[in-house]
Amino acid sequence: MKRFLFILLLIFYTSASAQYTMSTQTVYDCVGTLTDSEANTTNPGWYTNNENFSFTICPTGVSSIIIDFTFFMTEPNNDYIKIYDGPDTTFPLLAGPFSGVNLPSQIIANGCITINFVSDINVTSEGFELNWESQISTPTAPVISLTSNPLCSATVLNINLDQKIHCDSVSVAQILVSGQVNQVVNAVPVNCLNDSTYQIELSLFPGLNISGSYNIYLQSNFLDVCDSMWTLSSSFPFSINDCPLIVDIIALDDSTICEGDCIDLYANVSGGDSTSYNYTWTPFLPNNPGPHNICPNNNIIYSVVVSDAGPAANQADSITITVVPLPVTQPSFSICQTDTPIILVANPSNGFWSGSGVLDGSTGLFSAFNLPAGNNTVQYEYMGCEQSLDITILDINAGNDISVCAGSNMFNLNTSITTPGGIWSGSIYIQPNGDFTPPLTPTIISAIYSLPNGCSDTLDILVTDDIVMPLASVFCQSSGNYSLTPNPINGIWSVEPDNPQLISSCLNSIDVYPYEQGWENGFTSWINDPTNDFDWSLNSGPTNSGGTGPSSAYEDLYYIYTEASNPNNPSKRAGIISPCLIYQNIIIQFYIFGIINMDQDKVL
Repeated sequence: MKRFLFILLLIFYTSASAQYTMSTQTVYDCVGTLTDSEANTTNPGWYTNNENFSFTICPTGVSSIIIDFTFFMTEPNNDYIKIYDGPDTTFPLLAGPFSGVNLPSQIIANGCITINFVSDINVTSEGFELNWESQISTPTAPVISLTSNPLCSATVLNINLDQKIHCDSVSVAQILVSGQVNQVVNAVPVNCLNDSTYQIELSLFPGLNISGSYNIYLQSNFLDVCDSMWTLSSSFPFSINDCPLIVDIIALDDSTICEGDCIDLYANVSGGDSTSYNYTWTPFLPNNPGPHNICPNNNIIYSVVVSDAGPAANQADSITITVVPLPVTQPSFSICQTDTPIILVANPSNGFWSGSGVLDGSTGLFSAFNLPAGNNTVQYEYMGCEQSLDITILDINAGNDISVCAGSNMFNLNTSITTPGGIWSGSIYIQPNGDFTPPLTPTIISAIYSLPNGCSDTLDILVTDDIVMPLASVFCQSSGNYSLTPNPINGIWSVEPDNPQLISSCLNSIDVYPYEQGWENGFTSWINDPTNDFDWSLNSGPTNSGGTGPSSAYEDLYYIYTEASNPNNPSKRAGIISPCLIYQNIIIQFYIFGIINMDQDKVL
C-alpha cells in the first residue's frame, strides 16, 4: 500500500552551548564554543609552540554547520588555522589558512567539519575563539504500517511506526481515522520502554462497518539529536472490502411515468470491493451503475445483480416501472361566449382540469364567459400524466344593457363593441339591422342579437318615462371619485357646456386672509378674460359717458369698470378673472348707475 508523508510544522530549539579548548578530538554537539589550547605557561591563555591539533565537529543528521570567529590573533604566516570540509584533514580544504590578526569571515560546511591548528617552534600569541551552530536536516516523518489487514466491522487497529514516539506524547497526538465512516479514536501506546514505543493501539467507534477507502492520520512532536522539537505528520491509506454488498436501484425521477416518457435508472452500491463491482442487469443494460435511460411502453421490472472480486456475497435489487396511459379527452369543440357552462369529459375520470375558463378542476365545469375569442387550451391531468384539449371560443357581444325614454327618437342598437355580422330580433320595435323605435309607454324589451356561427346574445332595453337623479351634493376638490347613481341606470351622462371664462392657472393663489383687493396699483394679479367681447378698464373720477358709472372710487382714487354703452350691447359680455381664492367669505363692492350696494356671498 502507498504511504504519504506530510511535514506540517517546524519548531527549532537550540540546546545548551558546549565549551571546548583546542585539541585533537571529535565532538557531536550541535552548538558550541572553541578556543585555542590556552596551554602557554608563560602567557596564560595563549597557545604554545609546536601545536598540531585537529578538532572535528560532526553532529548526526545536520544539514550544515556555521562557524563564526569572535577573536583571532596568531603569529603571522607561521601559526595558522585550516578548515576542512569533512571529518578529518584528508577531505577538501574548505577555508584558510588563517593567520595574523584579521578576523576570518563566516564559514559554512554541509556536514562534518575539521578545524586544524598549527604553531611553530618560535613565537606564540593570544590565539582565537569561535562559535559554531548546526542546522538540522528536516527529519523524516514516521512511516505507519498495520499489524494486520483490517476486516469489516473492526473496532481496533494496531499501528506500527518505523521510529520511536514518546509514550506520553501519544495522549496529546492528533490521530484521525477517516473514510466511508469517520471514527472516534482513542489511542493508547503499547509496549513502552524508557517512555518510548513503536506501537499504538487505536480503539474505533462506530467501527469500520462500510467497505471503502479509509485513512489513518498521525500528527505528533519528535525531538532530533540537537534536542529541537518537530511537529511531524504521516498518513496511511487502507481499504475495507469484505463488508456485505448493499444494492439499491433508484429511479432518478419517479418509478411511475407517463406513456411515451423516459426515465433514468441508477444502481447505488456500497460495501464489498468498490474497485471491482460487476453489474448484471435484466433486461440487459451496460455493465455499469448508470444512469441508464429507458423508455418502456408497458409496466416492467428491472433488476440488477452486483458482484465484486472480494469475499462479499453477490447482492441484487429490482424496481417496477409503472407506465400510466395518457388520458383521453373529448374531441375539440367550439362554444359561444354566451353559452351556459358545460362539463368537460375525459377518460379515465377522477383527474383534474386546469386552464382558462375552468371553474371547477375536479368536475370539469367550464365556462366561456369573458374569455377572448379564438383558441383556448385547457389541460387534464391524471396520475401525473397530462393531455390537452383545444376549445374554440366563438365571439358574440350584443353590447351593454341600455335605458331610453319612452317615445324618444329611433336609434340603432349596434355600438363599437357589438360583434359585426349579426341580425337583431326579439320585438316589433326592433329591425333586423338594429334600428330601434322606443315605444310610448314604459316597458322592458329583450333585444336578441344572432350571428351566423350560431351564437346569440341578449341586451335589455329599459323604456322609461321618468329619470330620478341622485341628490345634489357638495364635494371637496380632494374627495376623489364619486359614483353618480340615477334611476334607471344604463343611460348616458353628459355635462352642460363649460363657462367660457379662462381658467386661472393658480400660479399666485391667495391663501392668506383677510385679503383685500383695491386698484391703486392697477389690476395686479387680476386679468381680463381673453374671450371677452369688451374688457374692464381702470379709472379715476367719472366715466367718459354721461349718465353712467360712478363719479369716483368708493375709497381711495381708482376703481375698475365696464362701459356698457353702445357698441357694448346688447348680448355682450365682459369677464375678469381673479387669482385662485381658497373658500372664504368675501365682500364685493359694486356700483350700478343710480345704485350703490354692499353684498356678501360665498365663493367655491
